[in-house]
Amino acid sequence: MPYSAKKFSFRLQTLLNIEENKERQAQQAFKKAIEEQRRQEAILEQQKEEMVRSQQAMLNDIQQGAAPQQLAAYDAYFHGLVEQMDAQQKRIAEAAQAAETARQHLAECSKKKKTLEKLKETALENYNDEVRKVENTLMDEIGSVMVARKGQ
Repeated sequence: MPYSAKKFSFRLQTLLNIEENKERQAQQAFKKAIEEQRRQEAILEQQKEEMVRSQQAMLNDIQQGAAPQQLAAYDAYFHGLVEQMDAQQKRIAEAAQAAETARQHLAECSKKKKTLEKLKETALENYNDEVRKVENTLMDEIGSVMVARKGQ
């Protein structure tokens, strides 16, 4: 069996490269989705802080004898702020759903890539086994030739 110095080549390497690229893109999309969710949560926190500050201001005004019109204005303001907070909660839920969808896509891409990597490992092991067999056969032939020469 002639020795061949054929370099290892994984026949699905192009597909593996594509899956690696898809995984990187999915990681970026997941990161952006998480960042958006956190940004939406931060907006809600700001709204809550504004609610607390406004409640404190209203209490101060009440202690100083606020007019009924001023209390009505506070009531309208708080009503609007509660509506904004409810809408923000919905945006947070949508962002969380988008992040979950992105996470699932990332998991799927990672699974495909790992499957191809496992196939590549198996192919490399088979290649290395074949190279060892060829090397052992060559060594055996060399040993046989040397023994035959010594016998002459």
